[in-house]
Amino acid sequence: YFMGRRLLSRTAGAVACIITTYAFVFGFPAVDGIALNGETLQLPALLSGAALGALAMRCPPGTRRRRLRLLLAGVLLGSAIAVKPSAGLHPLPMLVWLAIDAAKRTHARRAATLDALIFALSVVLVPAAFLAHAAAQGTLASLLYYCVTYNLAVHKNASPDLFPGLGPLYDHLRGHTLYF
Repeated sequence: YFMGRRLLSRTAGAVACIITTYAFVFGFPAVDGIALNGETLQLPALLSGAALGALAMRCPPGTRRRRLRLLLAGVLLGSAIAVKPSAGLHPLPMLVWLAIDAAKRTHARRAATLDALIFALSVVLVPAAFLAHAAAQGTLASLLYYCVTYNLAVHKNASPDLFPGLGPLYDHLRGHTLYF
């Protein structure tokens, strides 16, 4: 609520609160018999990271306040990626926003570019720690299998039971994007 209100309006804050409450109380439909999905677990980190990133963009480039917010936003978004790797696309709009900001600021381009680098490195920090831990424990192959191979196999196949006509449309759209 507070982030939505601060970024947009009280109405946006109320809508965000309702959606988040619904997600926590009712969750999402269980897939593969799992009662608690990663979407529910990653939601606080994902929303907080996106909101902190947006708040950081209100500060001038190169300021301590902006860099601290970008660092925290990146760590939170990286945490969401560690919970569910499909969240890896969510930091991209922030990087585009930072790149546009750096391009339009001729007098502060170096500071804005450093801001983008701080954000990008902080996003990678948590997933890199998970990968390093898995490598040290000898479970890196299993981690990569379940986070990449298994997810690709599951998410590439549209559900024929619920929407039989959706499969060809999904395949057509997938052919025109970089997703999977």
